[in-house]
Parts: sequence; C-alpha cells; structure tokens
Amino acid sequence: MNKVKIFIYFILFSLVSSAFIYPGGSFHTTGNYKLFKIDRSRDLDVIMYDVNLNRKGELDKFTPINIYWIKNTEKGNIEPLTGIQKKFGYGLKFISITDNMADFQFVSYFDRVFKLRKTDNNQFRVYTISNNKKVEVQRLYVQFEDNSFWFPTITSIELYGIDTDNGNPVFESITH
Repeated sequence: MNKVKIFIYFILFSLVSSAFIYPGGSFHTTGNYKLFKIDRSRDLDVIMYDVNLNRKGELDKFTPINIYWIKNTEKGNIEPLTGIQKKFGYGLKFISITDNMADFQFVSYFDRVFKLRKTDNNQFRVYTISNNKKVEVQRLYVQFEDNSFWFPTITSIELYGIDTDNGNPVFESITH
C-alpha cells in the first residue's frame, strides 16, 4: 500500500473515531458554566453538565450543554463522554433550542422534561417539575444494583434541587 493511501486511511480513521469520543464543541471547566452533575453508586467519577455559550453569550445551538467526566478515580482527570455513553446513557435529546433556553430529556429517560433557562441575573440554570413544584436541578444520583456494563440494573435515581418558590431543598427518589 502506498504512503498516500495510508495517510488518507489514517485521516479518515481519526475523523471517525474522534466523532465517537466527543462529537461537538469544547467543554468548559471553570467560570459560571456549571449546571448540574450526576453522581453514581459505582465509583467516585462524576458526570458534569455545563452550559455552552457562543461568543454573543447565547446558547450554542448545536451543543447547548457540554457533558464530560471528572474521573476522580484517575486523579481528577477530565474526559469527554464516549459516543456510546452519550447515545445510550448520559446524553441529552434536545426538544427545542433558542438563544436563551432549551428543553431536553435524557436519552436514557424520556419520562421527564428538563428546561435550561437564562435567569434574571444572566446565569443559566436547569429546571424540572418535581412533586408539582418547579425545581432548580442541582444534582442527580444513580443507584446501580450491579456492575453490568451494557445492561445495568438501576434501582433508583435521586433528584436533588431547590424549590424555586421558597428556596427549600427538594429531594425526589425516582424508581422504575
């Protein structure tokens, strides 16, 4: 095989494989970009959800939320989700996106809609309805029953947030 063909195959392979590693823009790790996180019973690694803004300070319409790992089991390394993790586990399906708001669902849980909104003080926050109350989402906790990779048994998902009417903490256990 000549060197040109090898180079072309290498470029194509790099493009295809990088699409599975992190399809979409960069991710922020500092500033007021943090929205919420997911902790899991499996280990101390955390999945972070950050708002992704364009240069005008509006939501990036292609990737309004960046998702990435903080690998506490690997000295706090920051890594993107894999394509499989985004498609079947922790990724988001956007229902609608405008400059200052987006509605979405988790790809693994379509029973609830989450709303990304710009607040009066120009911060972005995620809201949902929990027990008939509007709640600002702070974190989710996923309780696994086993360590299966492809088809894990999830016993519950816990939602932690703040009641937007009175500022009180909110907890909801979501079971299937």
